Amino acid sequence: MAEIKTLSIDLETRSSIDLGKCGVYKYASSPDFDILLFGVSVNGGPVEVYDLACGDTVPREILTALTDERVTKWAYNCNFERVCLSVWVRRNYPQYFRSYGIDVDSVQNYFDPYSWKCALVWAAYNGLPLSLENLCSATDPCNS
Repeated sequence: MAEIKTLSIDLETRSSIDLGKCGVYKYASSPDFDILLFGVSVNGGPVEVYDLACGDTVPREILTALTDERVTKWAYNCNFERVCLSVWVRRNYPQYFRSYGIDVDSVQNYFDPYSWKCALVWAAYNGLPLSLENLCSATDPCNS
């Protein structure tokens, strides 16, 4: 695999906690929280989807890139992906988890947000639609 400079990430997840009522931190910290599908594009290449619910595994290079500040991670509403992946990696691949907090700090359980970029924020900044569906339609070159 070539040197990873960017990851574009999308997750499908499950939890018994109602995300809309409790937020991502409680949602992801539920004991039954899990990532079902992990979609990722490396350096703008083709999207790979790992079906974690059916036993697929995420390559070591991608797991390592999640905590590498030199790798820019993109996601729509990236805090959701960042928190969910932090919990999932910490539970399933603790050897790859690296926090940016200290032991007495609540951020010790999550990836450093420094290298995460949010497509939703960029859409808002550029006056584009904020719903993912409408944003995709507005930025699709085939709709021109």
